[in-house]
Amino acid sequence: PETLKEFMGTIMDQSDHLAFLLDQLLDFSRMERKDLKLEMSNFDIVDLIKKSKESNKEKYEENNVDVILDIPDEAIMVHADEKRIKQVMINLISNAVKYSDKEKEDRHVKVQLGSIGREVIIEIADNGIGIADEEHKKIFTKFYRVDSSLTYEVEGTGLGLAICQEIVHEHGKEIMVQSTPGKGSSFVFRLNKAEG
Repeated sequence: PETLKEFMGTIMDQSDHLAFLLDQLLDFSRMERKDLKLEMSNFDIVDLIKKSKESNKEKYEENNVDVILDIPDEAIMVHADEKRIKQVMINLISNAVKYSDKEKEDRHVKVQLGSIGREVIIEIADNGIGIADEEHKKIFTKFYRVDSSLTYEVEGTGLGLAICQEIVHEHGKEIMVQSTPGKGSSFVFRLNKAEG
């Protein structure tokens, strides 16, 4: 029974991984056809951030990374595609965890939520391995993966950030990155608040 349980766990993990890869390839195909349609609605971005953290729970616990939420207690309504923004959040948190610095005792990812006027600002910052200046623009290129000793240890298609950028662009916004090798990275994007 124990061996069977172990095998079933492996099968489930690999099935989830395969589903994730297929989803990314389908999104990539939609991007290429300029067919990435948004389903806009009003939703609570605070709640979505909490759910995105929960979706990455297994990954950050496995890597001993603290995911810290610096967000308000009360709801903040935004007007965007909830499913797609959750996809962006999960991907950015997942990347921050995957590229954490194994040499550091304290490994963390901090998600902050602020607002300016009619927009909310979302920042996902980490103290991971960081990205060299010359790589900053390339990381949003399809199939591009940062060249480091970690690249071959960390699973991925090199599509995640390209898809994130496309989703944010479809919302009429930009996704910005600041990073210093050895110190960490910060990804920032904005969304429109819901009217009323």
